[in-house]
Amino acid sequence: MRYLIVGMELAAHWTADGHAVTGTTTTPERVAQLRDACTDVAVLRGDDRDALSAAAAGADAVVVTVSPRFSRAVDPAERAGEYALALTATARTAAAVHHRVVFASST
Repeated sequence: MRYLIVGMELAAHWTADGHAVTGTTTTPERVAQLRDACTDVAVLRGDDRDALSAAAAGADAVVVTVSPRFSRAVDPAERAGEYALALTATARTAAAVHHRVVFASST
């Protein structure tokens, strides 16, 4: 099966199990790191419908496991805002571009 995964822990596990996994990052400098965990990498923001649609083309599912960037969020209110942006926007965009979206959380 082929998956687009927004979040790296699950991506590494499924790649090791032999699945075709496209991982995503918003940071081009992380591409090399993600290539160790994924079969392909897409640089995009979760709220970028065109980019997410292109990355999800041909995938059996989009799995959202994104978390906020805590380095940018100093206090609880900022963390909540960052999480809402990272997770909610990504989930909404994924649901708009693919018929099968799965949310996985480690919490």
